[in-house]
Amino acid sequence: MTQPTIDALPDSRATDAEARLIYLQATERVLAVLNPKQRAVLTLVEGMDANYEETAASIGVSVSAVKSMLWRSREKIAKSFPEWTER
Repeated sequence: MTQPTIDALPDSRATDAEARLIYLQATERVLAVLNPKQRAVLTLVEGMDANYEETAASIGVSVSAVKSMLWRSREKIAKSFPEWTER
C-alpha cells in the first residue's frame, strides 16, 4: 500500500470505512514522530480547538512554550513526511 499524500487524505469526518481507516493510520504515523508534549500540544490546538492559553494551562507550560512546541511539531511533521507537504 502506498503512503497517502495530503491531497489523498480523507476528511476526518469521512463516513466511508476505508477512508476513515486511512485517515486514522495517517494520524497515528504523524503523532508517532512527536514527543509526548508535542503530541499533547498538537492534539489540543489542532484536534480539540483549544487556544494557546488553555493548552498552556493543561500541560503546565507558558503560552510561548506552546507556540514554540506547536511550531517545532509542524516542522518535524513536514520533515518527516515531505510527500504530505503542500507545494
